[in-house]
Amino acid sequence: MRMRHSVSLLLLLLHPSLPLSAQGLSIQNLMQQLAAVEHPPRHFTELRHSELLLAPITLHGTLAYHDGRLIKQITAPFSERFIVEGNILIIEREGGEPAQRLSLNDYPPLLTFVTVFRAVLKGDLSTLQQHYLTAINNRDEAWQLQLKPRDARVAVHLKSVQIEGVRNQVKRFIIEEQSGDSSTLELGERVQ
Repeated sequence: MRMRHSVSLLLLLLHPSLPLSAQGLSIQNLMQQLAAVEHPPRHFTELRHSELLLAPITLHGTLAYHDGRLIKQITAPFSERFIVEGNILIIEREGGEPAQRLSLNDYPPLLTFVTVFRAVLKGDLSTLQQHYLTAINNRDEAWQLQLKPRDARVAVHLKSVQIEGVRNQVKRFIIEEQSGDSSTLELGERVQ
């Protein structure tokens, strides 16, 4: 179950608004734009498909990323919060359970995910390409960033990540696992 949570963290890490023109967009241009963008808290809807579930589950909540600190607050259909600070993951669940603290160093695939997505938010193309094979496609005002893991320990679990946007907005993240499970995170409005 921990790996399912770790893959879900991939969805947490990217959610900027990108001021860019997608026509003729290169990955270098995209990364420069990511480096220059603020990352305000945003509402999200996430659809998870899993072989362990009879039907897909839909989650709602907010995402926030600032100065390397990531917070994913699930508000429906249950309450749960994931906080990533440095190399520590804190999981807070409803019902008064004590918070669970995990060192990302103990979970190399998860550490790689966090490292790579921080690199994207900082516009660090060198780190991104160290961990992932990258490709960018764009047509008219829409663009897609496709990532495939280089590390075999990550690739055992993760098939690919696709990030989609239109003009200056990231719209969705699609995570595909080797097991056939997948998650699609749709980003909404800024949290007021």
